[in-house]
Amino acid sequence: MEPWSPPINLTIFTCGKDNLDYFPDWYPRFDCTHLRPPPAEFCDCMDGTSEQFREAFFSDRRARDALVSYEADLRDRLRKVRDKGGEMLKVVVYCQLGVHRSVSMAEMLAKKARKWRPVKVCLEHRDLETGWEEYRKCYGRSLGSRR
Repeated sequence: MEPWSPPINLTIFTCGKDNLDYFPDWYPRFDCTHLRPPPAEFCDCMDGTSEQFREAFFSDRRARDALVSYEADLRDRLRKVRDKGGEMLKVVVYCQLGVHRSVSMAEMLAKKARKWRPVKVCLEHRDLETGWEEYRKCYGRSLGSRR
């Protein structure tokens, strides 16, 4: 039986790429800007916290491949933190505005990480609300009710 060890506190932040400066350079970063967002009917009325949105987003093979890659990277980083006796890891997941792709990716990474032991997960979506305002400006669409 392995000796008890304190949990590693994993904080996953999301943001739009223009707000990466709010986070120190040494926080590992996962880039979602190259991933294709779902069609407008999803983006106009849902953000990445929506299960329906995530299903549409991860139906794309590139998004699934990125999730597998980012999950492996995250596990490796957590292992290194544990091996060095650390107790904390903070990472940033970003996309264009911090509303859709990065939020969806971070939600899935957090869901997976919550099953790992001993890891405690905190998820913070920095630009979720302000990103919606930018989305309206960029795309000029009237948005339906968000879920």
